[in-house]
Amino acid sequence: MDTEEYFDNWSAINEVRVRNQSTSVEALAKALALSAGALLRHDQAAILHGLKEGVAAEVRNVRRQETSEEAAYRNGQIYSGLFRLTGDLATGRKLARGAPARKPPFGVVGVCIGRGGIPDDAKVISLSRMARDSWTSESGAREVLTGQGYFVTTPQTFAAVVDEIERDVLAGTVSLPLSVEKARERSRSSRNGHQTIHISVIKGPRQRPGQSRSLQ
Repeated sequence: MDTEEYFDNWSAINEVRVRNQSTSVEALAKALALSAGALLRHDQAAILHGLKEGVAAEVRNVRRQETSEEAAYRNGQIYSGLFRLTGDLATGRKLARGAPARKPPFGVVGVCIGRGGIPDDAKVISLSRMARDSWTSESGAREVLTGQGYFVTTPQTFAAVVDEIERDVLAGTVSLPLSVEKARERSRSSRNGHQTIHISVIKGPRQRPGQSRSLQ
């Protein structure tokens, strides 16, 4: 083999080696990208799972508070009646004046999603407490929140939406954060007849204390 032929063969071999190395590097880069994408998806799914669990725990806490406050209100009503019955008219009149004309609302808890979307801008709120504090109805409280840019839904619907987002994140079709508009769209598809907010109306004629209606 002469020198020219040797160098031709050497060049051809090196060209093949470079081509193979380039292919290997590209394959490695693709594998790393796929691995990084999978890790990101699983991290985001874990965030959503933690959000769902955290919201559920907060909902339980708020509902316990609502139950306690409703019990305190009922006890106050009982004591007011006892004072009147036992002849302590001055105290009875004072308690009667302090009591609301209609039973205040208790127990309605919602999840608000703000402009930051999911997962960063979701919080639990007692619509009943908000209604009591502002002496309005729970529907009125929800309208105030909606006017402030929040989307208000039930804890059940929120959990269903988060489950759906988590599945899509793992499938690679969705990435966080999810906007409030997208959350609202998904909520409409997830909601069913058992996932409505029941509100007690304070104002309005012919409305009996404690009477409820559904807020879709």
